[in-house]
Amino acid sequence: MVIAVNEIVKNPSLVSNPKEITYVEDKRSKKLKSIIIPAKYKDEFEEFLKKKKFKELL
Repeated sequence: MVIAVNEIVKNPSLVSNPKEITYVEDKRSKKLKSIIIPAKYKDEFEEFLKKKKFKELL
C-alpha cells in the first residue's frame, strides 16, 4: 500500500497498526520517504539484516 504523508495526519492508524508493508510517499515530488513493516515480520527482518551484515564482512 502506498500512502501520502498527509494521509498519516488524517488517519494515524495507517502507521500505528499496519496490516501490510506500507510505503510513505511525498505526493508532490513522488519520492519515497519511508517503508513501514508490520511487527509480524520482525523476526524475519532481523534475520535478513544479520545475513546481509555477515555477507558484507566476507
